[in-house]
Amino acid sequence: MNKTRALGIAGCCWLSSTACTTGTISGTPGAGAAPAMVTGAGAGAAAGLGSATGGASGTGQGMPTTAQPADPNAAGLLPLRRLTAREYLNTVRDLLADSTLQTGDVPNEPDDTSNNAFPFRQPSSIGTTDAKSLEGAAEQVASNLSARLATVIPCMPTDAAGEAACAQQFITQFGAKLYRRPLSSPEAADLSTLYQTGRSTLSLDFKGAIDLLLEAMLQAPGFIYHWEVGPGSSALANGVLLLDNYQVANRLSYFLWGSMPDDSLFLA
Repeated sequence: MNKTRALGIAGCCWLSSTACTTGTISGTPGAGAAPAMVTGAGAGAAAGLGSATGGASGTGQGMPTTAQPADPNAAGLLPLRRLTAREYLNTVRDLLADSTLQTGDVPNEPDDTSNNAFPFRQPSSIGTTDAKSLEGAAEQVASNLSARLATVIPCMPTDAAGEAACAQQFITQFGAKLYRRPLSSPEAADLSTLYQTGRSTLSLDFKGAIDLLLEAMLQAPGFIYHWEVGPGSSALANGVLLLDNYQVANRLSYFLWGSMPDDSLFLA
């Protein structure tokens, strides 16, 4: 869809500026937003000496610190990683009832696992090839769904005011399923702005603007990355971030089935 080509550019920028970081995540995140601190991404990363706060990279050398004994009950540091190709396809299948994508249609895992026994997609800058693959997959899925939008839209508006309210409801309710946790206020606001841009600047009708939103969500960090932190302040115990219900549900589901949690697991 030509009018949504600008979305691909925006989606790539969104991916590269919000969630493409190198290292592991620590600190207290906001309401499902991007990391508050990323460690191991600075010049002293090899020894865990560098850190960058409020951003994706850092250059400080840091000072040597005394290693603390590992907590045998801790889940360990949470690496920011992308959905594998298998996880992506399974999630789209279970959420949108779409099995048309093939493994080669989305960024796949690296073949060289000599330095990583588990070939999960590690955080890194999104390359042009991967970005185009994600854009193409999002466009195909949105196009397939356009003929059956009623299966994902929670309302059927009859006038312009109703369309705007319905779009907001779609962002909040369906967005929570797609991101696998409730959207943060900035995420919801960005999508609302995109909907208005689609209706005004791109002259899309209601259905076309919903397609635009779906394409954006499928390229957003909230969908592409495993960062399923729920809303509100995260609890800390002795400086360790406790997993909330959304993180536990997602870890269980992707470990056992390689796909997103179902409604029952979300409610557990």
